Amino acid sequence: MRCHEISAEGDNTVIILAGYMFGAWSLVPLARCFTHHRVYCIDGIADEEDGRNAFDAFNTYLNAFLIGRKAGSVTLIGYSMGGFAAQYFTSHYPDAVDSLVLLGSCHPVDHDGFCYASSAAFNAYLFTLPMEDIYRIATWNLLSPAAKNDMALMATLREAFLRDPPSAAACLNQLGAMAHLIRQPPFFSAIPCLSIYALQDLVIKPAYS
Repeated sequence: MRCHEISAEGDNTVIILAGYMFGAWSLVPLARCFTHHRVYCIDGIADEEDGRNAFDAFNTYLNAFLIGRKAGSVTLIGYSMGGFAAQYFTSHYPDAVDSLVLLGSCHPVDHDGFCYASSAAFNAYLFTLPMEDIYRIATWNLLSPAAKNDMALMATLREAFLRDPPSAAACLNQLGAMAHLIRQPPFFSAIPCLSIYALQDLVIKPAYS
């Protein structure tokens, strides 16, 4: 796991968790919107962990991180797989979270039909392609028409993706962690939660909301 400090000064702390395949770079534009907060982006969740232990290892990491920075109760934002990690953490450490925000498909029922075998097979095929092609496939499925027509944005995203590309092994570990998590009983908490679904790519480019 990797933690990226966006802002070290502020009265409150915001933690933003990246999703499957994409690094923290995809959330930096959103993170910079919190101008009066301490803000950190975390990526690489489950990259190097056995699927059965990945989210528990993340819980241990994030709890130690918050204690080390005397963060108090934080706003925890999770995108896609990061949203599942955020919910899992909150269910185990409710006193550490003041509010929970879920972006994209990360409600407990969103992946009821998830199939690890087919996802792993596609992952194996995907990483036989040049990284440039992986970028094109990933962003084409993720971004809105407005974003795809913004050539400056697309150039920036391409540069960021290729500078910090995903790996086949890390993505496979992430899929394994998700498969294990989805088989667990639902995990809920009493923490206030906002779930945001959108047709536009609100995560990568807030201006297109």
